Amino acid sequence: MRVNELTIRILIVFSILITSIFIQQNIVYALNGNATTNTNIENTGFLVYQNDKAGIQVQYPPGWHVREIAGQPTDNVTDIVSFSPPNSASSGEVQVSIDNSGDNQSLASYLSDVIASGQQDYRNFKVISANTIGTLSNNPAYSLSTSYVDAGTNYQTLDTGTMINNKVYFITYDIETTNYNTFLPYVHKIIDSFKVTSTFNG
Repeated sequence: MRVNELTIRILIVFSILITSIFIQQNIVYALNGNATTNTNIENTGFLVYQNDKAGIQVQYPPGWHVREIAGQPTDNVTDIVSFSPPNSASSGEVQVSIDNSGDNQSLASYLSDVIASGQQDYRNFKVISANTIGTLSNNPAYSLSTSYVDAGTNYQTLDTGTMINNKVYFITYDIETTNYNTFLPYVHKIIDSFKVTSTFNG
């Protein structure tokens, strides 16, 4: 009887050991997969967009469409430039804008206003995540992820912005929910590359 109990315990320990090795191999595989993806993004030779009048510089993926926006400000917000994926089937874009009405607000207060505006403007607007712990152009920044419905299509957004000299420089990623994760690594690269080069113009 004792021999059987010992055999069972050995089998249990062996099973746990095999399972542990399998899990570790999967973790290593996942990490290697992520590293490969990041390396591919780093090596795609991002291009540089610079707008001296607006005082900004940002990198964007080659092959993406660049559209400079020269319209009049709307509610003190000036849209500077947008970048969209080469896939014509996607209507998503990454847009860089400047809000000239910071008025010494805190980032938390400004973020609350952005959320309130979204709740008013969009159907089925939902906040996925919101915080003020990030950085943009080496300055404290807010980050807001939301979803909404427009004309029966589900959209997801990522909005991040920083306040410098009462101006809010923000980047908005807006795309159909089904394509959101596809271009997200490139969007993070765009956001990380963003720089405010001058606050005297624009």
